[in-house]
Amino acid sequence: MQGVSPLERALYFLRKNRKMTDKIVWDAGAEVSAEDVMASLKPLFDEYLFGTCEQQGDTLFYTLPDGRAFRLKAERVK
Repeated sequence: MQGVSPLERALYFLRKNRKMTDKIVWDAGAEVSAEDVMASLKPLFDEYLFGTCEQQGDTLFYTLPDGRAFRLKAERVK
């Protein structure tokens, strides 16, 4: 997958392996916080993207090797 960004590569992998979702059991009404969402995403950043990723509650701080930084914040939509 030459010429493809690391994020596109990660998304391709997730789409290709949808069978993983069959292993997830959903408990209707389960409490899921914004922090839970970010905790679920952090391993994907660590595994598939270059740079570093740090979680602070409902926020991920992602820094590329060249120093550019991004903040991703989860917020429940009502």
